[in-house]
Amino acid sequence: MASPPREFDTVLSKHTKATANLAAKLSRVRVGGLIRPSIDDIYGTSSLTRVPTIPPDLPLSFVFTNHNSLYALKLCIPSGVTTRADFDMLRALWYWRICPSHTFSMLERGPRYNVVLMVLVLARPDLQVLCKPGALEFIRAFVAAWLECQWRPLIFTAREAFLRIWNQGTFDLISFPQRQLKMLGRRSKHVHRRLEGEVQLQVPSEEADFVTFMQALSAEHIRDFGPALAAKWCKLQREAATGKKIEEEDEETGIDGMFQDLGIAKPSTYNLELVNWDDELVKSVLVDIDPNVEPSKPARNKDTFWMSVDNAFSILKGNYDGLPGYGKGAQDIEVDEDAMEE
Repeated sequence: MASPPREFDTVLSKHTKATANLAAKLSRVRVGGLIRPSIDDIYGTSSLTRVPTIPPDLPLSFVFTNHNSLYALKLCIPSGVTTRADFDMLRALWYWRICPSHTFSMLERGPRYNVVLMVLVLARPDLQVLCKPGALEFIRAFVAAWLECQWRPLIFTAREAFLRIWNQGTFDLISFPQRQLKMLGRRSKHVHRRLEGEVQLQVPSEEADFVTFMQALSAEHIRDFGPALAAKWCKLQREAATGKKIEEEDEETGIDGMFQDLGIAKPSTYNLELVNWDDELVKSVLVDIDPNVEPSKPARNKDTFWMSVDNAFSILKGNYDGLPGYGKGAQDIEVDEDAMEE
């Protein structure tokens, strides 16, 4: 029997490498907003590989080509870069939700609590004394970027403006320890049940009406329900923008990672002789993975947080002790930890 042509051996070798690289790159660097593509999707440049809510200069081929650099930064995203190439790397980390602590999405718990806190302090100026001095520009820019992500996902003006402020400035999002995130998740569910049950506070969806509504509430109501009301307003924005009902988010695990460990290495049905090996997406998958590169360890520089972790955690817990006009909170709101686990 005749041996297959040498050209086919080369094609088969490329296909084998592309299949292995695709599986490895998608498992090592999570990309948000993307249904995990198969190798046939890559070969056929399927619509699954194109995400219009990502800037066009940061396509999936950018992520695959720069896999080694993004893998190294996925747990520890720096700021203060000076070259356009380095800045584009940071933009990719934010837009593709590669770094779970730095994203415009509320599917990640840490950024979600940042958005909720920022909305709350903008609606209640008396709480701004708990922010770091000079942080208001950063806060307003991030909320504007988040709202743009909801209402105008194909426009990137506000998000690009925020990324410049973040990269060139001194402030960063608050990074909560995992134990605090779990505790906040349990408390959030408990408070939301109270809010939907005995309290019945109706949150207006219009921004101006929401600010008026929040400023009219008593200090006690803000202490008990401020974060929950801000979270409700954020949810109303997302529902109005998408026209879809949003169920309560899983506070224990981000749903964005639910497909992370699913296998995708199924046999290709694509005619390999028709593959365009010069296509940018195909070439990006074939870029070598450096086995010596490891993710940098997460670094929590508390000095850069726009609000201290202690102040943020106190507000989210309802403990306003020490803030003028609010009195003691934690002692007044006893939460049954066992009941919250139910």
